[in-house]
Order: sequence, then structure tokens, then C-alpha cells
Amino acid sequence: MPEKHFLHIHNDVTGSVVKPATILRVDVYAQIGGTKPNDLADLLANGGKFLATAVRGKFISNFPDGKGKEIFYIAVYVDKKTLKPVRQSMVAD
Repeated sequence: MPEKHFLHIHNDVTGSVVKPATILRVDVYAQIGGTKPNDLADLLANGGKFLATAVRGKFISNFPDGKGKEIFYIAVYVDKKTLKPVRQSMVAD
């Protein structure tokens, strides 16, 4: 049976799951195993990847190969105008 993680993403300033008006979406990235990354660039350099977009502050991940391994997550706000990441969460494990 795959390992399942439930992520609840909240704005650290407002405490709300509602994203700011200038934000298009919240993307979720993950890295299975390895050294804990410091940020998104580190996570991607260590083999991490984009998983999907969170919906209303919620995200469920299934990892058939993640059992017994540490999984690191980073949520990223993507700007409406530039379509580029503008802010990222702390690393969650």
C-alpha cells in the first residue's frame, strides 16, 4: 500500500488558506530521501521534483516507493503576472 501524506498549506502572515490576490497558484515540490534541502533550488538539485498544485490549501501525495524514507516538501507561490515562483515555504519533512 502506498504511503499517503496530507499537506495543509496556510499563509504564514494571515493564517488563511486563501492565497494572496497577486498569486496564481501554490505548487508543491518533493524530494524522497537524501539530505534535507535548504530551499527549492537545493531540493531540485538533489533530485526533487514538481508534484502538483495545491487546491484550497490542501494537497495529498501518494508515494509507492516512499515507505521508510524521509520525504521533504516545499510549497511555492507562483505570481499571476510573471508565472514565476515568488515565495517558498520552509522545508517540511
